[in-house]
Amino acid sequence: MTHVHTQSGYPKLLNFVLFQAIWFGCILWRDAFEPIAFALIALHLLLCRNRTTELGLMLSCGLFGIAIDSALSIAGVFEFADAQRLLPVPLWLMAIWFGFAATLRHGLQFFVARAFILLPLAAIGAPLNYLAAERFGAVVFPLGGTQTAILVSAVWVLISVKFVISARFFDKLDGRFPHPSTQTSGL
Repeated sequence: MTHVHTQSGYPKLLNFVLFQAIWFGCILWRDAFEPIAFALIALHLLLCRNRTTELGLMLSCGLFGIAIDSALSIAGVFEFADAQRLLPVPLWLMAIWFGFAATLRHGLQFFVARAFILLPLAAIGAPLNYLAAERFGAVVFPLGGTQTAILVSAVWVLISVKFVISARFFDKLDGRFPHPSTQTSGL
């Protein structure tokens, strides 16, 4: 049975809405939305019962995603021409990564508990998100859309495994694993 509320006690739908607001706001308004995006991330943490482990998961997965996108940017897969920054990726993309990490034990908990569903969804959904961001002008793909989508798909299958392992690790720290809603076989 899938629960309507997260383990933190706040509705999964609210967690989903927070992330969608972060994603769309950052993609559409980029630098101008950064303060709002980080405020929404702070709100997520305020709603969590165990902020320490939630922050640990968000840092672990968020920084990992930022490192992956930074490497892809350095390799010429992505270009972010309109952002002033010290790192290869803009701050608004970092906010998206931390926002995404905030869904792993909440809005995406059902899928994280079922890696056999998550991995194909990541292979399809991640490139679609990047392609949508490109259509909104947030990123440029020097290699072209098709090659970039194939590369992003492969990368996301691999990094999704890290996200599952990290979510389960932090669940164990919280004493939440194994939880009835996360009982599955395999990864």
